[in-house]
Amino acid sequence: MDIEGPTKLIAGEETSLYCKATKFPENTSVTWLEKRRGQVYEIPEYHGGDNEEEERLMDTQYEVISCREEPNFTSSLKFRPNVTNHKDVTFICRYSCGEEKKEKAFHCRAIYAKPQLVQPISRSLIISGEMKYLITLENFYPRDITIRWTRGIGEPQEALPSTETFTDIPDGTSNVYSEVTIPERLLKDPEFRVRVSWEHESLDTPGYKDLSIRDSEYPWIPVVEEIQTPDIFRNTPVTLQCHISKYFPDDITVTWLRKSKNQEICEETDNMVSNTITPRRGDGNAYSCTASLTITPTLSVHQGAEYICRVDHPSLERPIEKRTENLIVMA
Repeated sequence: MDIEGPTKLIAGEETSLYCKATKFPENTSVTWLEKRRGQVYEIPEYHGGDNEEEERLMDTQYEVISCREEPNFTSSLKFRPNVTNHKDVTFICRYSCGEEKKEKAFHCRAIYAKPQLVQPISRSLIISGEMKYLITLENFYPRDITIRWTRGIGEPQEALPSTETFTDIPDGTSNVYSEVTIPERLLKDPEFRVRVSWEHESLDTPGYKDLSIRDSEYPWIPVVEEIQTPDIFRNTPVTLQCHISKYFPDDITVTWLRKSKNQEICEETDNMVSNTITPRRGDGNAYSCTASLTITPTLSVHQGAEYICRVDHPSLERPIEKRTENLIVMA
């Protein structure tokens, strides 16, 4: 009977071909062969450690299993296809009894390699104030692939313009690099989402990846340093400072809180002269700033109090807090 096998051969995935014979004489034997570029090679039932055999079969591991159960004689060939070894290869299953031979052929026309997302999607900042996403899909075949970038999850979605660059690999597969730029203003919304999806003949359903400023891999979460507290004297203005760096986009919110000796926490409004943030671009085009709070201490309000600098940013699930020790007001 005809050889049975998958309609698609997927590179790297274990594949089995089956051939069944009926009404066979008792001394029937079965042999699998491989026809490549006009040459026919017999596939042994087992090969391992034989360098000459592996070179002849292009290092491909095959396994042949035959089973006689009246009235059928079934033989199977197991292997893992790849584009280099099996594109346009023909497998032959030959049943022999004495001088009589009957054989069936299976031609590997439709062989595919699935696109692999090996590296995480990269993010980088552009000096113009945009963020760039770059996805790399590797080792797929054939070369035709569709990549789409959209903003928003569900419906409706808005398409984003992207740029694709292809690279052909010596093993016959291809890589593609696709990039898209996102304006900074959009990233100030913590609900903003980007989806990249890809369609390829090897895939039953499109692959996709959702991206957000709230992802654990997002690299530009604010780094908040400890509050700098100078000596504090009664009725003398003093400035507390908190340095914040390596964040993007420029959308920092700072709240200063005061915790009194009796553990009450209130937002600092009294005695406050300034609460100034001036952002600046640093290495890698991320932002940094220094939040400052100037107060005029009194013994009744500030002695033993604790200050909290609460920093919020669209990339944060919850704000970051830094605290001073209990203040000592000197007179």
